[in-house]
Amino acid sequence: NDGANSALAISDGGSLQGTVINIRTFAGAVGQATVSGAGSQLIAQGAANDNVVLRVGRAGSGTLTLSDSAIAAANMTEIGRDLGAVVTVHALG
Repeated sequence: NDGANSALAISDGGSLQGTVINIRTFAGAVGQATVSGAGSQLIAQGAANDNVVLRVGRAGSGTLTLSDSAIAAANMTEIGRDLGAVVTVHALG
């Protein structure tokens, strides 16, 4: 969000759903999201005409790690959209 650092962990079949999910939107910010375990989900969803998006490192530094059959899904995904973004995406089984 405003340059602060943050972390999110979803595991053991947990889920997070929203219309807009940001993993570091602003320059200078560092964020990490880890989704692990069967049934664990990170999902951006909404009506077809809504601004529904999963953003990873839009201008900041963002890391998304999916492991052990976890999923992330969205109507639209932005990976490192702006100049200066540093993005890492891991998909591990």
